[in-house]
Amino acid sequence: RARTVKDANLLARYSKLAIDELDELELDGYESEIELEHVGQLKGTLKYGQLDIKEVKQEASLTAYELDGAIGRAGYLHFSDSKYGEYTLGTIDKLVLDQSYEDDMTIREVATLKGKTQYAEWVINRLSSRLELEGYESDIEIEKITEQTEQIVIDGKYNELKMEEHTSE
Repeated sequence: RARTVKDANLLARYSKLAIDELDELELDGYESEIELEHVGQLKGTLKYGQLDIKEVKQEASLTAYELDGAIGRAGYLHFSDSKYGEYTLGTIDKLVLDQSYEDDMTIREVATLKGKTQYAEWVINRLSSRLELEGYESDIEIEKITEQTEQIVIDGKYNELKMEEHTSE
């Protein structure tokens, strides 16, 4: 386990990696287990692996295939392409998904979510600003919508949408 690393460019194949503090990381991972406590910026391509991040301080931009991912906190999280992933996300200020295909995603709290999805299942525990979604045959559940939520726009076919509670929190 590395304690503090300023910048890293890693090619990880069948690897285990654990770093506490990292300013900037460029990562290409294949069937690897990556554990990061605090990372400033992350750019990565990951296939068939696990990614566990406690906090992304600035931004993360990922391309993923069959990734099992958990991110506790992020200011800006961007998936340029994600397929067959399972994600557990904590508090995310802005989440952008250029393409999400057959992903299962559970999000504790998101302010802004913008994305395109096909055959996905998303559970959003709390939405606090805006949701813009293009979807095809996806299941989206929003458990709580705050008074600060400005806009929900969903454009698609054969989607199933469930919105449960509006809250003043």
